[in-house]
Amino acid sequence: LVVGSLLAFSLATVTPAHAAGTLNFTGKIINESCQIANNGGDVNVDFGNVDMSALKSHEAKTAETPFTINLTGCPLAQNISISLEGTPDTNANGTSAAVLALSDAADTAKGVGIEVFSSPDGSTEGTQ
Repeated sequence: LVVGSLLAFSLATVTPAHAAGTLNFTGKIINESCQIANNGGDVNVDFGNVDMSALKSHEAKTAETPFTINLTGCPLAQNISISLEGTPDTNANGTSAAVLALSDAADTAKGVGIEVFSSPDGSTEGTQ
């Protein structure tokens, strides 16, 4: 797309000597992106109630809680990747650096983090 656009713009500046007018091209080169389409943009994942006895060691894990991120307005014929940002859990004691810390609000569990995994089978459900 960029090469074709640059070629078109460079050819537009060539005007034959016998031309009576000028031909102008205008336009923009943009970088489209996807938008999150989940009810206004927020994705809320409910883990339900987790018994503290299930989290006795720093390597303990609860059952997986699947969730979906719906995207809209994505450019056609392109691979899409998503990244998540958060505060790393500094108390993860050598476990994966991908463990995210919970907020430090007064009513938030302590010594617990969240880790996000892709689908076990590597699927990209809902791909169009």
